[in-house]
Amino acid sequence: MALTKIVSGGQDGVDQAALRAAQALGVACGGWCPPGRKCNSGVIPEVFPLQETPYDRSPDAPATPRSLRTEWNVRDSAATVIFRPSIGTKDDPGTDFTERCAKEKYRRPCLACDPYSPKAVLRVARWIAAHEIQTLNVAGPSEDTISGIGNQVFDLLTKIIQVVNPPFSLWLIPAPQRRRAFRATITRLAKKYRTPRFWPHVTACSGYLAADLASLRAEVDRLCRELGPVRMAVNGYGQADTYFTFLFIRLKSVGGDTVFRAFTDAIHGTTAPAVGPHLSLMYSDTGNEIPRHEIVQKLPRLPRSIAFEEVQIVMPQDGNWHDVDRWEVRHSARLRD
Repeated sequence: MALTKIVSGGQDGVDQAALRAAQALGVACGGWCPPGRKCNSGVIPEVFPLQETPYDRSPDAPATPRSLRTEWNVRDSAATVIFRPSIGTKDDPGTDFTERCAKEKYRRPCLACDPYSPKAVLRVARWIAAHEIQTLNVAGPSEDTISGIGNQVFDLLTKIIQVVNPPFSLWLIPAPQRRRAFRATITRLAKKYRTPRFWPHVTACSGYLAADLASLRAEVDRLCRELGPVRMAVNGYGQADTYFTFLFIRLKSVGGDTVFRAFTDAIHGTTAPAVGPHLSLMYSDTGNEIPRHEIVQKLPRLPRSIAFEEVQIVMPQDGNWHDVDRWEVRHSARLRD
C-alpha cells in the first residue's frame, strides 16, 4: 500500500520541507494552514495547495498561535510523524500541541523521530508500512526554532518516500519482429560478457508509485488509447559509464518526443531518461574491461526506425533495479492501432 498524500500546516521548516518532498516525488499534498496563509517568514507560497482555517486558534490551545490548523491536520490524517531533534530543541508549543492532539484527542498513530538519527529512514518507513498509512501528517519545528531543519527533513523524507512507495518504469515494447532480433543480440552479448539478460524496451519514464497500482494501470490504458502508434528514428549507437546506459541504441521520436512528454506530464513525479530515448543492449559497470567499440563494429546493421506497439508497467520485486532477474511486468496495454 503506497503513501498517497502528505499533509502539513505550511510553516517554514519541517512543514514546507514535507510538502516539497511530496511534490518532488509525485505524492499528493495538502492540509490546513492559518488564515491569510501566514508563516514565520511571511506568507506560505501559493505552490503549496493548502486550505485556510476560518480562525487562528483551537479552543483546546487558545494560547498557541495557529493551533487550529495543527489540530485539523491531525484530525484529517491517518497518522502523524513529528520530526524533532532529540538534542538542542527549544521550547516549541506548536509541536507539543500536535503530539497531544494525535495521542490524546484523536488517538491516531504518532511517531516522534530525530531527523538527524542515522536510523531515521528505516524507522519511519517501517512505521508507515506497519500502520498501512496512506495520508500522513508531518509536523515539527520552524526554521526560526531550529536553523537548517527544513533541508534536513526534505532529504530525509525524500528517502523515506522512495522506500515506502515502490519504484516503477513505463516501457515501450518493440513490435514482435524487432523485439526478437534485439533479444537475440542482448542474449548473445550477455552470454559472452556475463552481463544481465533483459527484454528489449525503451523507458518512457520512471518514478515512485504515488497512488495505488490500479490507478496507474488506468492512466496507462488511457494514454495508450490516446497516443496511437509510436515510431522512433534510429540515431546510431551510444554509450555511457552508468550501469543502465553502458551500450545502447540512440532513438528519436518521429515528429518529436511527444510520447515522452505525454507520459511525464500525465504521471506526476516521473522523469524521462537523462540520456534521452534509447534502447539498451548491455548493462554493466565494468568500464574499459569490455571493448564497446569492437562490439559495435560487429553488431547487426541497425534499421532506420523502430515501431512500438505496447506499453508495460515494470517494477523490481525488491525495489532494486540492479536486480534485473527480479523485474516484474505488472501491466501491459496495446497502443491504439
